[in-house]
Amino acid sequence: MVGVGMCMEGIEQNPVVYELMSEMAFRSEKKVQLLEWLKSYSHRRYGKAIHQVEAAWEILYHTIYNCTDVIEDHNTDFIVKFPDWDPSNTSSPLPQAHLWYSTQKLIKDIDILLAYDDNFLLGTWLKSANKLAKNPHELKLYEWNARTQVTMWFDNTGTIQSKLHDYANKFWNGLLEGYYLPRASTYFDYLLRSLREKENFKMEEWRKEWISFSNKWQVSQELYPVSAEGDALAISKALYEKYFGKKNWKKNKYHFETSGKRVLRFIL
Repeated sequence: MVGVGMCMEGIEQNPVVYELMSEMAFRSEKKVQLLEWLKSYSHRRYGKAIHQVEAAWEILYHTIYNCTDVIEDHNTDFIVKFPDWDPSNTSSPLPQAHLWYSTQKLIKDIDILLAYDDNFLLGTWLKSANKLAKNPHELKLYEWNARTQVTMWFDNTGTIQSKLHDYANKFWNGLLEGYYLPRASTYFDYLLRSLREKENFKMEEWRKEWISFSNKWQVSQELYPVSAEGDALAISKALYEKYFGKKNWKKNKYHFETSGKRVLRFIL
């Protein structure tokens, strides 16, 4: 054997999957003991054995990576599913609203957390495309392609979205608050209007509006951060306290100051 190769459609995601796949040709066992392998993987990835990290990977194993029915996009997040969801479908598997926090605030907080890692910035993706341009025309074209690839591919009409919308969706800083959140907010505007007026949800009008929004976002050249700031561990602790802490929700105020470029204030 000369070597092992993979030809995945997307890269820079799910390294744990590709590491295991790369090992398979060299393993003597017919069946991998995944939990034991993940424990070993976490030791290699983080440099030493850490009980909390091992526990975290076990949670991932039982949840987001627990796809045994070979269904494509088994774990697509609900925030990405809104364009296709008809609210009249009462059997929808989408999660029920959480009573203890605002989904809008949660999306914004996740966007803040993602800003603290270069690997989760929309700006770095756009910059990598722009760097290839040799003139203003190419700059505009390459950025449009980069934006289109991670949102809605360009085979839509005014009222029919691309079959490949959100095909390459990403949980990236900038994409969450700048694209998914406004789209979801518009969806709920239509939903609330239909409830107030006691009429059927205007699916075609909704699709027309979000398709128009997507197309405008794709040709935009709005700038996004290209370098991470702050301490991911500190902000993670702050958000954990905000959503899962036992402090008084109404009176407690949590202040967290980053490297001086941004100040976050969480009112719990």
